Amino acid sequence: MNKFAREKTLLNPVSRTLIAIALMLSSSTPLAASVIPKASERECKRLLGRGDQLFSGGAFHGSLSFYQQAVTAEPSSWEAHLKYGRTLSRLARTEEALSELFQSVMLNADNPETNLTARAEIAAIFMKQGNYDEAGGQLKQVLDLSPNDNVVRGNYAICLEHLGFIDAAIEQFRLIAKANTYDTVVLYNLGAAYLRKADFQTACRYFERVISIDNKNVLSYLGLANAMLLTGNVEKSIEYCKVAVKLVPNNHLAHLALGDAYEKSGDRAKAVDSYRTAIQINPRDRSSRAALAKILESSRQVSNKGQLQLTQ
Repeated sequence: MNKFAREKTLLNPVSRTLIAIALMLSSSTPLAASVIPKASERECKRLLGRGDQLFSGGAFHGSLSFYQQAVTAEPSSWEAHLKYGRTLSRLARTEEALSELFQSVMLNADNPETNLTARAEIAAIFMKQGNYDEAGGQLKQVLDLSPNDNVVRGNYAICLEHLGFIDAAIEQFRLIAKANTYDTVVLYNLGAAYLRKADFQTACRYFERVISIDNKNVLSYLGLANAMLLTGNVEKSIEYCKVAVKLVPNNHLAHLALGDAYEKSGDRAKAVDSYRTAIQINPRDRSSRAALAKILESSRQVSNKGQLQLTQ
C-alpha cells in the first residue's frame, strides 16, 4: 500500500466521525454541565421547597432553618438570600434581614425585574423604622418596573407624605383611587393627606366617602373629629369621637382623640378620664401619656396660681 493509500485509510468516514466526537467532547463548553444542576444547586432547591411549605403555613421559625441551610448550600443563590431575609424580617430580626435582602439584590443585579420582591421587603422594613427616604427610593425602583402594583404605589405615597411632599402623595393616591373607587384604605389616606394640607373641606369629603362605604370605619370618624377640632367645631369633634369609641371601645386612639376634644372644650376632668382610659388600653402609647402629663401639669399650675392669689 502506498503512502497515499495509507492516508486515505486513516481518513475514512468512521474515523472522521470519531475525531469529530472527540473534538466536541473536549470543547470548552461541556454539554452536561449546562443541563444537569450542580449537587449544591439541587440541595438548595430541595431546602427552599421545604422552607416554602413551612413559610406558607406561618411557621417562620421552622422555615428559617431550611432557608439558612439553603444559603449555606448555595451562597450564590439570590432566591435563597431573598427567602432567608424575608423570614428574618417576619421574625423582627431586621438588621439581619436587610443584610440578606441587599445580598439578594446584589447577586441578581443583572435581572432587576426579579428583584422587585426583595426591594419591596426592604422598603417595608425601612418604613417600620421610620426611614421613609430610603423606603421611598426602593419603592420608586419597584414602580418603575411594575407601575400597576397599587400596593407599592400606596406605600410610596405614604413615604412621600411623611417626607412632606403632600401634593406628590395625593397624586399617587388619586391614581390608585381612580382604578379602585371603593378602596376605603386609599380614600382614607387621601383624606388624611388633605388634612395635613389643611384642606379641611376636601379631607372631610373623603372621610365621609369612606363612611358611606363602611359606616364602621373608626379612622375616618377620627379624621372627621380631627378636622372639626382644627376648624373650631369642638362639639362636632366630640360627637365623632364618641361614635368612634362606641364602635371600638378598646381603641386607644379614639379615647386619645376624645380627650383632646374635651381638653379643647375646657372640660379637663373628662379629658383626664379619656387619657387615662387610652393609657389603660395601650400602656406603651407615648402620645396618651404625654397628653395626660401635659394636662395634669397645666392643672397644677392653675391650682398653684390660685393658691398664690389667695395668700396675697
